[in-house]
Amino acid sequence: ETAPLLRWGLAEVVSRLRQGVANVAGNPRAFPRKSDGLVLLGSLAFVLPALSRLGLKSSILANILLGIIIGPSGFCIFQNTSWSETLAQAGMLFFLCEMGLELNFGRLKRVWRDVFLLGAGQVLATTWALYAVGRRLPPFRGR
Repeated sequence: ETAPLLRWGLAEVVSRLRQGVANVAGNPRAFPRKSDGLVLLGSLAFVLPALSRLGLKSSILANILLGIIIGPSGFCIFQNTSWSETLAQAGMLFFLCEMGLELNFGRLKRVWRDVFLLGAGQVLATTWALYAVGRRLPPFRGR
């Protein structure tokens, strides 16, 4: 019962992967210019410390600001950002894998109430706040 479904799912994944590779290979704009990687690494190496010396201590905000500066909405150094989106997704996968490697079930057992109850509370409070703000806004009328 599950074997045919699994075979179909794997065949579908392989088919979509082949189609994606063919689309990327046929699109010369899918790959970054050789200088894009160097510009990105250079800007990370020089601009982020400069922003830190100017008083921006949050590395997250500095990275966002750097992306705005060198991206399509800033100096337009990177016009085609599809490759950097793929790089960002890979970075998130590595980050999540690292968090999984450092996960200690003993510690998770000790703090599960705090994690899950406070997390659920945050989700509920945010949902309620957005609902309350949305109720106060005038109705959106499409085109």
